Amino acid sequence: MFKIVNAKNTDHHIHSCTFSDGINTIEEIVEYAGKMKLKEITISDHSQAELEFSKKRYGVCQSTCRYTVNSYQNIKNNVKVNFSVEADLLDAKGNVCFDIQGQKSEKFILSAHQGIYLGKDKQLNEAYEKAILKYKDKITCIGHPCLDHNYYPDLHFAPLETYLDIDRLTEFTNKHKIPLEVNGKSLIKKCENEKLLKQMLEKAKLIMINSDAHNLWGLKYPIPFAYKWLKENSFL
Repeated sequence: MFKIVNAKNTDHHIHSCTFSDGINTIEEIVEYAGKMKLKEITISDHSQAELEFSKKRYGVCQSTCRYTVNSYQNIKNNVKVNFSVEADLLDAKGNVCFDIQGQKSEKFILSAHQGIYLGKDKQLNEAYEKAILKYKDKITCIGHPCLDHNYYPDLHFAPLETYLDIDRLTEFTNKHKIPLEVNGKSLIKKCENEKLLKQMLEKAKLIMINSDAHNLWGLKYPIPFAYKWLKENSFL
């Protein structure tokens, strides 16, 4: 049976409009997290690789200089606020982008995103493994490994997870003591491959349950939904 590494009143995968593609500012997120009685949150905005892709595609850009997080203090409530990055797996060599505006994060979620990962799809496991060997002390979890969603239908990408051997990834992360994420947003929005998720949970030793919130609704509902799903499927 797996161990959940983060407490139920924490959320370590949240996106803001300050540095990424969320709707809410960091201050709005922090204030709402307090109302939800969360103890600790991590703003894990997308890496610069994802931001450059979005800027080219949508004209979206960050609103604030990233270095300002170094002096951030929460004066709204007692929620502990951390800043991290949802880093991008870039290629089959295991290269990773884990900075925003050149500001690198000491810890990061490692994820693969369509259009950002440019390696061969069938080498996705090798890419993860090489990245884990390079950065295992920095990786807090593997983000949404069972996602079944095409971000950009017009570009005709297949979901990356189509090419992922989840058993192999789970065994490798178990060996290196890295949690795999149960992503509340993808579960509640029905864009999670539940068959792969169940397969992963049968073998995983460590998991992290996060919201992947991009708005306040996403901060409130996905994590309780994930816990409910885990209970209904006899994992809790």
